[in-house]
Amino acid sequence: MTSETKHIDLSWGDSTADPSLEVLLEQTFNYPRIEILRFLRSRSGETTTLDDLAARLCDWEAERRNKRPERDRMVIKLHHNHLPALADAGVIKYDSPSKEVHYKREENGSVESLLSQLTG
Repeated sequence: MTSETKHIDLSWGDSTADPSLEVLLEQTFNYPRIEILRFLRSRSGETTTLDDLAARLCDWEAERRNKRPERDRMVIKLHHNHLPALADAGVIKYDSPSKEVHYKREENGSVESLLSQLTG
């Protein structure tokens, strides 16, 4: 797949899709964010750091594209883009001053179900 974002049609042929669910999916389900959530889920509720997450995403990008991104750029993308969007969607808790990230598994039944289908 060449696109970075996986688009999911929520309308099922009508215009009654829940807009909050649509926003949640739009903010949550693109390839870097799916990998972020996959990594956080694998930590079994443990808090992780921005640095650990950046290292994992650099590894993932290197595997996926055969090119390792600069770690500092990954930290910036996570800090300013991906983590705030996931926090705004209510999927994670991101403490910017301490740079700690926690996946809110217990509050994400719908997200857990979709992640299980997407990531196995």
